[in-house]
Amino acid sequence: MNPQSHRLSQALTVVPTATVNQTLMPTTHGLANGNHKPAAYPEETLTSASAMNNLQTKVLETARLILRHLTLDDLNDLFTLYRDAEVAQYIPDAPKSYEQTKEELEWIIKEYYDHYGFGLWATILKDSGAFIGRCGLVPRAIEGREEVEVAYALSRKYWGQGLGTEAAQAIAQYGFDHLHFSRLICMTMSENHASIRIARKIGMTFEKEVEVDGKRILLFSAAKPPDSRR
Repeated sequence: MNPQSHRLSQALTVVPTATVNQTLMPTTHGLANGNHKPAAYPEETLTSASAMNNLQTKVLETARLILRHLTLDDLNDLFTLYRDAEVAQYIPDAPKSYEQTKEELEWIIKEYYDHYGFGLWATILKDSGAFIGRCGLVPRAIEGREEVEVAYALSRKYWGQGLGTEAAQAIAQYGFDHLHFSRLICMTMSENHASIRIARKIGMTFEKEVEVDGKRILLFSAAKPPDSRR
């Protein structure tokens, strides 16, 4: 890792969460194909005030963002994110329907949070309380090696404002300092230049190409910096 490119000194507020299970296992969402959307689904994006204000689910906070556990109240917002083709094109296993999104959300809550103690988190803009994406830490099995990925996906409306980098910096710092991971990765498609820039800004360097869901993906990695909390 290039120490000059490592920028994890951003101020970060951490809320204590459950003990992390550091034994990572290969995971799969097991989602079926389909494109069903319930007729009752509203076109506008909905944000649950009750979920947003539940401080017990908050994981960390940055200057502009709150990252908290996803809840079932986030289903409409999450589906709105995934149904944007510009966003979904960079997520190889993005759900294609409302039902698939619900299945993924239930998987995150039951498997990631309960089993691992971390996962994808709702990403909330502090100024407005808006749900703007889902970012977090994802356990992966890559070429027989257990990894933890710093993952980030934001609504297109919030691209180009440095929010992805802000979230990714905080997540990586949280993974190293509070969950004590010795290594983290980012994975992105070669055409996703914004994601590549974020990976490099948070101190990751290109390691290799890997195959995920039949697609060639660039894998970036970073080791825990020596000045991180032990």
